[in-house]
Amino acid sequence: MRETSLGWRDVVVESAGTMLAVRDYGGNGDPPLLLLHGSGDTLAAWEEVSPLLARSFRVVAYDAPGHGHSDAPREAPRLSHFFDAVDDVAAALRLRRPILVGHSMGGVVVLLYAAERRGARCVISIDGAYVREASDPPRAPAGEEQIRSAGVGWTGSKHQLERLSQARPAGPARASFRRAHHLRPDGNFERRPPAEFVHAMSQFAASLESRLTGDDLYASIGCAVLLVCGEHGSVQGEPMTAELRRRVNALPARFRHVELAWLDSGHMVHWEWPRELAILIKTFAQRY
Repeated sequence: MRETSLGWRDVVVESAGTMLAVRDYGGNGDPPLLLLHGSGDTLAAWEEVSPLLARSFRVVAYDAPGHGHSDAPREAPRLSHFFDAVDDVAAALRLRRPILVGHSMGGVVVLLYAAERRGARCVISIDGAYVREASDPPRAPAGEEQIRSAGVGWTGSKHQLERLSQARPAGPARASFRRAHHLRPDGNFERRPPAEFVHAMSQFAASLESRLTGDDLYASIGCAVLLVCGEHGSVQGEPMTAELRRRVNALPARFRHVELAWLDSGHMVHWEWPRELAILIKTFAQRY
């Protein structure tokens, strides 16, 4: 365990035989909040939002399997690995029925978790709404070459990593980018998760979308849901369009347990509007 002067402590939690890196921001308020980051990010993505929330709640974040300082599963990643991570972190830190807050990939995970395992008090999905319809054409998984061209699995020297880090805005964007790299035995740094891991994730995501509609998902969720969407954000990895906006806006009228909030932001809502997002989370969470 590592404690810091910043008011948080780092701990390690075992999940399915692998180790997860967890950051406990403290706070004594109830209910507890468990924060899940997006694909390619790390727990440091919550660097600005977490301290704001810890004033009112117990707040915990962690690196998803295969991300940041967390181990990757020994076999190909499955949704169960991400669900088990939620359960094991909550159990290890004694978070009784936490509210799950997820961004992007994490936002979809919290919705799927609430539908399948029902261990959450309620869920907040940030730019992670799911609106797939049965008539939508199937989406092919991204190929490894496409994934690598996006910078996944990048390797380079300490000097190169520093140059790339400095090109990112100071704060959570830079902190999460740095944390996503680990030192290899050859002295170079490698970005995590590896390209093979992301490719496998893309495959199971495409398989899931081929059989699960938004109606199926929200009808299966038995707790309250808050969808926080960026006006210029994305839905299931696609840029926001008028049609996707229409689908998102239609959800609360069709599912009484779903609420919706819009912020004038891009996809990285928690970086662009941390205080406004913290207020939305606090207002919703305090009702439960």
